[in-house]
Amino acid sequence: MSEKAGQEAGLLQVRQRLSAIESQSMAVQQRLTEVRLSLESIRGRRDHGTNDIARFTQRLDAAQQRAIDLEEQVVGLVQAIENSREEQTRQEALCRELGAEVDGIKAELVAAQEGQAQEMTGLHAVEESLTAVRQSLSALHDRRMTAEVRKAEVKAHLSTIESTLTGTYQIDPASLLALPTDEQPAADEAAPPVSASILETPQLREQIQKIRERLDRMGAINLAAIDEHRELEERYQFLTTQEQDLSTSIASLKEIIHRINRTTKDMFVETFNELQQKFREVFAQFFPGGRAELQLIEEPPEEGAEDNGAREPGVEIVAQPPGKRLKSITMLSGGEKTLTAMALLIASFLIRPTPFCILDEIDAPLDEENIGRFTAVLRGLSTSAQFLVITHNKRTMAMADSLFGVTMEEPGVSTLISVKLGDLQPA
Repeated sequence: MSEKAGQEAGLLQVRQRLSAIESQSMAVQQRLTEVRLSLESIRGRRDHGTNDIARFTQRLDAAQQRAIDLEEQVVGLVQAIENSREEQTRQEALCRELGAEVDGIKAELVAAQEGQAQEMTGLHAVEESLTAVRQSLSALHDRRMTAEVRKAEVKAHLSTIESTLTGTYQIDPASLLALPTDEQPAADEAAPPVSASILETPQLREQIQKIRERLDRMGAINLAAIDEHRELEERYQFLTTQEQDLSTSIASLKEIIHRINRTTKDMFVETFNELQQKFREVFAQFFPGGRAELQLIEEPPEEGAEDNGAREPGVEIVAQPPGKRLKSITMLSGGEKTLTAMALLIASFLIRPTPFCILDEIDAPLDEENIGRFTAVLRGLSTSAQFLVITHNKRTMAMADSLFGVTMEEPGVSTLISVKLGDLQPA
């Protein structure tokens, strides 16, 4: 026990010494931290002082360089001032010389102005004389223009009188000049025997009045009538040629339309017969023991209408499911109508087959029994063509070779999936 107590006492002393050492270590660490902080502070002050010294040195260098530049500028300014003084002296001497020349020029200018005033006085007098002459010339020109206008009016009046004498009275103006007057010699009596007494007879005056009325009814003479007649004749010939061309074109088009209608009718009859045969075969597959056919419905022509063969006949679908009478498709049930329409659609596909056929929700109105008929027919046709069927019916999906669909495993995330049913079926 004493030995254990001695060990515990030693251990206590060791712990106390360890605590003392830790306290001293903490004090040393604290002191070391303070010394480091002081050292960092001293280093910061030293760096700051170094930066200040560098900044002051740079400013001193800049000030010295600025002083040198100012000294050079002062030297340049002093030299410029001296040059300016010399230039001022030269300019003053030149101004005195120019002043003397200006005085001489002013004297010459005064003399020239006096001479110009005298010349202007003479020029005004000449201009006044020239204005008077121009006014006289203008008056003479106006009088000449008036005389020319009067002369033209007289000529026009004389021309009108001559035209009236020639056109209305059939009298030659030259014969009137040849009539005997008091101023002509007696030898002129041998001229044409036209006298004033003849012109004043009532018969001649009545005849002249009738001629005037006929001329008034005839109207003014159209001097361009010959040219207009020639143009109208050419226009008539052109339109006649165009009419002949149009008639020929219309006849040709009618012949082409007739051939097209005949060819179209033959092709329609041929296609209709093929469709009729395929429709019967497919309908028999949908309805074993039943029969169906397509009938053309010709509309009677309207009264008074021309029968040109352009009317299009209608088509009536007549079907007879097993155990029922032959009747129109409109009288069948919903499923029978759908299967009949499918039969016609597949028949038209068979006469003009394609590698692919897309059916969109075609089996939606069918019940379970009719779905079986549809899938059986579709399976038989799939040997010669590929059918892409958009459907929600399970039985239709079950007979497919491959399925393609869209699923939503997570809300808002659509995923495309595909399954080949042929690989899943047991061998």
